[in-house]
Amino acid sequence: MTVSASTARRLWAIEGPAALALAATLGPARAAFAAPAPSATREHLLGGSRYQVGAGAPMQHALARIDPASAEVRLAPCGFLPHGWAQNPRLPSRTFFFEKEGPGAAEFDLVEMRQTRVVTPVRGRTFYGHGAVSADARWLLSTESEPDGRGVIGVRDASTLAYQGEFPSHGLRPHDCHLIDEGRVLAVANGGGPSERDSRPCVCFIEASSGKLLHRHEMAPGLPFNTGHLGPVGRDRALVVSAPQRGLDAGHPGAVSWCDPRSARLKVLQPPASAPPLLGEALSVAVLPERDLGLVTHPTPGWISIWRLSDGSALGGLAVARVRGLAVAASRRGLWVSHGERASLGFLDLDNLGAGVRVAVEAAMLAGSHLLVRPHPAAGPA
Repeated sequence: MTVSASTARRLWAIEGPAALALAATLGPARAAFAAPAPSATREHLLGGSRYQVGAGAPMQHALARIDPASAEVRLAPCGFLPHGWAQNPRLPSRTFFFEKEGPGAAEFDLVEMRQTRVVTPVRGRTFYGHGAVSADARWLLSTESEPDGRGVIGVRDASTLAYQGEFPSHGLRPHDCHLIDEGRVLAVANGGGPSERDSRPCVCFIEASSGKLLHRHEMAPGLPFNTGHLGPVGRDRALVVSAPQRGLDAGHPGAVSWCDPRSARLKVLQPPASAPPLLGEALSVAVLPERDLGLVTHPTPGWISIWRLSDGSALGGLAVARVRGLAVAASRRGLWVSHGERASLGFLDLDNLGAGVRVAVEAAMLAGSHLLVRPHPAAGPA
């Protein structure tokens, strides 16, 4: 389904419990750059979309694909809100997307923009939003939780989707995961439970071939944060972002932490005094080791925090209303950003941070938490 610049979207809602309250009336999408960003003609942006076609109409879900150059929005309808993904390294046009804490998961054709296959959970489990495909494209791994919160990594044949088995995530409620070290290691963020009596939030590095725990890094006792998303840096480090601990609302702060192999504890980083209170979840994370930069979105205060990876120091931040997803542009000269009351797509030039986020496509229907960059078909093979 194509939603062009001449087609009005009536309502949208961001991912989260306040979705309906935050719905906003939208006009047509349109390109808003005075001059396109350096990479605007070479890539598409994909993310979850939740919307209504009119006041009082049922909420609908889709995977949205935005072309920044033309402002065209194409939707692949589905029965859940896509959160994170697992890309096939040998066929990136076929990508798996997962629901955050629910039964929804499916493979999508990103060229034709249609759902191709459904991935079904087993034994009453829920998917927890993220996954990975092995380097040889043989196995689909996904973060899953038992009804009691125990975390597992489900293993499926990526070709047939037949369930092949599992290994522990070594924590409760695993969320984000990344294959690193040339696919040999799976880094997993385990969100933990609602109290100190439960397994503490932690980041685990797991041997992908065996499920063996290599090393584990916990949130320090007494800190009311989960561990949600990761920006891996090299083979054994990561920038980690946290929402308030399970059971706490957005009136409590989230956190940004550093995971280092030399410490069994995550190091919570301190924002500058000039930053607003970083209440609610720290959501999307982007790392650029070649620039010694890490950036994190904080939707509740409307803030992008900026960090130096080498020492964890705060470099400041940018005010961006209702900011959510981040994705490093193909040129690596900037970041794509989903934000604002009109669910827009913006661009942040890393060589000119003072210019802030420029709107690239207004009303882009990007209501989910994350953004995926993939090459525009005109730029080369899918």
